[in-house]
Amino acid sequence: MKSFGGQPSMELGNGEAVHFWNDQWVRNLPHNKVISQPPINCNWNKVADFISHESNMWDLERLATCVSAEEVRAISKIPISLTKREDKCIWAYTKSGHYTMKSGYHQSFKRSIPPIVNQASTFHSPSESMWKRLWAIPTMPKVCHFMWRIVKKPAKPIF
Repeated sequence: MKSFGGQPSMELGNGEAVHFWNDQWVRNLPHNKVISQPPINCNWNKVADFISHESNMWDLERLATCVSAEEVRAISKIPISLTKREDKCIWAYTKSGHYTMKSGYHQSFKRSIPPIVNQASTFHSPSESMWKRLWAIPTMPKVCHFMWRIVKKPAKPIF
């Protein structure tokens, strides 16, 4: 599930709707997801497949056969819902888990600014490739124009 500024994460409930290998559901791992590849002929695809339904705890033996020790530790720290509520999609870039325009803007901005634009103030004549990269940023034209104005003619200090 792609979005403009990032990807939503899954908040674990019963694990039936969360794809173990593809979804972002492990918040304390880099990229919020499992990076190990599924074993050959693996039929365990949902997070629910790694939960022991008798004890309502993680099946640590099954996890250990499929993912790295670091991932087992991270997954085992995730609490399992006692009420077996449904899984839900959340926005990982706010504390509340709800998408806001501000958080979406910040995520898209962080992902789209080429490093050379941040260095523009350290030299006086930006290169042609820098201008091409600036205008190629996937954002609204008025944002590109604003950045162009900042680089082309930086504001003078007012103090």
